[in-house]
Amino acid sequence: MPFRVEVADPGSFGTKVLFLSINDDEGKLRHLNVTIEAASAAAGLKAERLTFKPHLTLERIRSGKGIGPLIEAFLGEHFAAIEFEVREMVLYESRLSPAGSQYLVIERFPLGG
Repeated sequence: MPFRVEVADPGSFGTKVLFLSINDDEGKLRHLNVTIEAASAAAGLKAERLTFKPHLTLERIRSGKGIGPLIEAFLGEHFAAIEFEVREMVLYESRLSPAGSQYLVIERFPLGG
């Protein structure tokens, strides 16, 4: 079933990624993550080693040199929360290259009832 989430607070993963947090008060994204991890393990894929943290990546930073002030300013900003409905899960292939990231859609999974 489709569900609602909220994009809000700024965050960073060290000095390499700036993001906005996704608030999932009902835990629907967490449940979806657990289901995907279980299916992946059953298919013989390795489990994700990082803790699940729903977020919207805004920027990947190539060099962390001198980036501290930018990250501090970003984290100090106030972002008005935006709520939206999640209607599908999209599986992407991420290709990282010196020219930038490419995200290719592999499959779309509608969240039906």
